[in-house]
Amino acid sequence: MNIQELHYSLDLKIDKVDSLDVDSFNDVEKDWLLNYTIDVFVKQRYSLTNNKQYGFEASQKRIDDLRTLHKKEYEIITTLFKPDLYEAKLDQITNPLTSQITDDYWFSTRLRADIKKGDCIKNVGITQVQTDDLNNALKYKFYAPNFNWGKVLGTFNLSSDASDSSIFLYTKDFEVVTLYIDYIKRPNKVWIGTYDTLDGSLSTGVDAPVDCDLPDSTHEEITTLASSLALGIISDPNYVQLKQQYMEGE
Repeated sequence: MNIQELHYSLDLKIDKVDSLDVDSFNDVEKDWLLNYTIDVFVKQRYSLTNNKQYGFEASQKRIDDLRTLHKKEYEIITTLFKPDLYEAKLDQITNPLTSQITDDYWFSTRLRADIKKGDCIKNVGITQVQTDDLNNALKYKFYAPNFNWGKVLGTFNLSSDASDSSIFLYTKDFEVVTLYIDYIKRPNKVWIGTYDTLDGSLSTGVDAPVDCDLPDSTHEEITTLASSLALGIISDPNYVQLKQQYMEGE
């Protein structure tokens, strides 16, 4: 569905075929409902916070639901932050085909890196650790960074310049040249184009409407959940039926 069709589907589900039985929502409110719902939908599909308690890629439907947001093998050039510690900034992710930097990162799904010692280069996986486990991980010989074993430890933290987030990579007498990341991108903020956005990024008559970039197969679920939220806001009892319909469709 394009954004106009999403609005129409929302109207039908909220207002029973535009019967004017319930309070109407304007375009700004409808876009807010859709964008809020899209964010919730993506987070539910990525994590276990959903009715079926299926995590990311736990079923084919979960894979298909987020396939248009899942970017593969994007690159981040690393910089030496301290001895044996490299930083990869998440606002510096690069499309390997176009060499363009993108700032749409949301959730990581896989990390690999090219590591180098002398003339030898390896491509290895990154072992992600929690910050409070890092001291023990760096000391434990079977877990600590090691070039021969291809061991690199990684943590997610605020970037060194406090501008965004970074992945910090712990090594031992070897370099991390390039980080390769698979990730879920931030979904589009849909916009029907009939008003100027509050942040000034989109203007009526200047910018084209923005469609949802989730797969078409998810759009009915999104408008059903958005309609349930809308009816819940105005205390309409029909929101229970729509909520149940959404949960059955997961």
